[in-house]
Amino acid sequence: MKESPKTLFADRLFYVPVMILLLASFVSAATIALNSNLIWDFSHQGFNFAIEVFRVPLGLLAVCATWAAFVAANHRSKLTIEQIRVTTEQNIFTNYFKHLEEFQKYVEANELMKTQVPNIRDAHDALYGSFDNFQPRLSTQIKASLHKQFKECYEVLYQMDQGGSYDPILLVRKWNNHTSWLERLINLEPALEQNDVVPLVYDGITFYYARDYHTLINETARIFGAFEYLTKFSMDNDKSEVFNALRSAYSIKRAIGQLNVINVIFDYQAGQQAYRALNWGLKQAV
Repeated sequence: MKESPKTLFADRLFYVPVMILLLASFVSAATIALNSNLIWDFSHQGFNFAIEVFRVPLGLLAVCATWAAFVAANHRSKLTIEQIRVTTEQNIFTNYFKHLEEFQKYVEANELMKTQVPNIRDAHDALYGSFDNFQPRLSTQIKASLHKQFKECYEVLYQMDQGGSYDPILLVRKWNNHTSWLERLINLEPALEQNDVVPLVYDGITFYYARDYHTLINETARIFGAFEYLTKFSMDNDKSEVFNALRSAYSIKRAIGQLNVINVIFDYQAGQQAYRALNWGLKQAV
């Protein structure tokens, strides 16, 4: 974007028309004076006659003055708009770093979150934007993306909870894709250990799949909890149905000591097979 001149007299929109009008006025006045038999008369009649004779030059001067006033007003408006823009950018810049500073303090106050989110600034920028697109609250686009990933993860848990015939590789692969997206977004440290996963090799590449349903629901609760904590900072606490349904089911099973009892170990070699219902109490997401 082309910057406006800082001073009015440096603005070509001002000085070019003004110079042309002044020159035209001077030339027309000189032409009239040289080609007319004029005499000096300082009476009121002489002044009135001069106004009548020099009507064109005086008219050009009037247009020049009007144009100069118009351009001056327009120039002041441009300077005001530019000042507002600069002030706004400075405010956004200041607000961004203040928001980042408070967010860092908020995360570091929780020892568990501090270890799970090692790069706090990346997590902050992923949720609230960097200084060039910063917003103090979660944007509509970020909320929609998060809710989509949460729902997809939850639907895998819900389908397994209902039991029936399914191929665990397909469902767990789907769960892996969505939880990986969430983890990458805020650089969330993985928490699954060697005993929690089963290595499967495809085209020479090793992929890790959750060993059992308990691992899936535990890891989902951990990821959901991390996002819930981070978004509470800006009062964007997620109250979606999948959050509440998972929290309710998980809390009830933990309270009655059934986290390790209601479980199923996946057989990734058998393909599609029948699994019993687990009855964790998950509700179907709408």
